[in-house]
Amino acid sequence: MKKNYLLITTILVVLFFSFSAQAQDNDNINTKEITEHPTIYNRNIVYGTLSYGFALGSISLNYEGMIWNPQRKHLNNLWLKASIGYYAVWNIVNTQYNISLVGINSKGNKHLEYSIGTSLYYNKKSFSGILPSATIGYRYQKPKGKVIYRVGVGFPEAFYASIGVSF
Repeated sequence: MKKNYLLITTILVVLFFSFSAQAQDNDNINTKEITEHPTIYNRNIVYGTLSYGFALGSISLNYEGMIWNPQRKHLNNLWLKASIGYYAVWNIVNTQYNISLVGINSKGNKHLEYSIGTSLYYNKKSFSGILPSATIGYRYQKPKGKVIYRVGVGFPEAFYASIGVSF
């Protein structure tokens, strides 16, 4: 039963993002927003996250893969994130799975990042629920650098901090 909920939610998230994509003509592109020398980042990231807020806390292992690199003013990179971890509220511990789209809107080392997605929760015996997830935060990641740092706020994570590697 757990596998069915996970499979159905994964399919729904992928279908939602597949059908909501938009495209435009090359004639309509504002050439001022495109850089002549694009900033190149490693395309894969693995990091650990600790979060805490009020009566809840979580720990997770995350993977992000770059899926689009438009080099625009308000969207420098788009990443797909998958994570697994443990989430505790008071004395109840759940396993958490998350799938999110992550956008980064600045170049160089310092980035504003934001994400939106969905989280699935399982306790030891059964499926616990599905919640939306969203974050906004700061990411330090050098172009072609190996180490990344993240801090921010989100739902359901509250306040979070991460450290990881890119490759």
